Amino acid sequence: MSQEPFKRDQKYDTSLKSLVQEHAAEILPCLCPGVVFERELDIEIIRPTMRADRVYLVWYRNAWHILHIEFESSNADEELAARLHTYNAVIYQKHKLPVLSIIIYPFKATMPVSPLCIKSGDEDLLTFHYRTLALWELDAHQYVREHNLAMYVLLPTMESADAPLILQAIQEMEDNYREETTKFYQQLIWMEILMRRSGAMSAEAKETVYGRLSMFERIWDEDPKVQAITAEAKKKGWQQGIEQGIEQGIEQGIEQGIEKGIKKGIEKGITKGEIKTLRSTTLAVVSAHFPNLLELAERQLAQIDDPARLQQLFNQILTAPNGDVVYKLLNNQ
Repeated sequence: MSQEPFKRDQKYDTSLKSLVQEHAAEILPCLCPGVVFERELDIEIIRPTMRADRVYLVWYRNAWHILHIEFESSNADEELAARLHTYNAVIYQKHKLPVLSIIIYPFKATMPVSPLCIKSGDEDLLTFHYRTLALWELDAHQYVREHNLAMYVLLPTMESADAPLILQAIQEMEDNYREETTKFYQQLIWMEILMRRSGAMSAEAKETVYGRLSMFERIWDEDPKVQAITAEAKKKGWQQGIEQGIEQGIEQGIEQGIEKGIKKGIEKGITKGEIKTLRSTTLAVVSAHFPNLLELAERQLAQIDDPARLQQLFNQILTAPNGDVVYKLLNNQ
């Protein structure tokens, strides 16, 4: 059975996790009205097999609580409620605080119905209450009226959103993040990823927004911060390669002859330097344009030792029109 649908859903879940992590203080009160963010907590549940999506310490109903959030990009599996209860119980055991469990659905799906009830005949053994939140049911206009920028990335998942509203949101984001261009473009990337999957917007509305987003691509490529990251990565790669080459050359020279060893060592070092340069430069581009794919890129690039393949992949990623294409390029390596 193909794993591609799971990989696609995982990509959207990763974008949402990153978004909430970056803007927890602003987003959590929107996802769970009444909570006040305190700090993020360890998300490891039972090492190494279980890992919750996001866990936070929050102030709620005049007491400390733990807010546990899970993201689901597809129909819930039969084990979801039971798995959520396991997370809830282990988190409670660790922190000894009431745990609020919420499943967030960015796209239309069949959602489980709370509570999870376990019975033995007529006896209630367990009743576990949890919450579900469908992003498509949220009021996009309310967040724009309130200028809640942290929620703007999620607007394409809401059925009440239209092209003019999202264009207004993008303009507000651009005005607000003039001194934080990297943060601004990162949010645009998350917005585009969610919009491509979302069925809440019409194809015509999406094309209108894509047209606006494409205007930022050239500006992004010319951004001094991105250029500086790329140049620094390239410089470090060559320096490390030459230094390693000389060091290896001297070691080989002791056994095989100083002149021959240094020559071979430098040649080998330069090759390694080229590989490191290409890896570092490619990762810099992925980090700048597609930060949600950085972990995947690091894994895949580490397995490629052919400079020609790395150069080809770098060129393909550099000219890729969107994150979906980069995702496929990396997974085909």
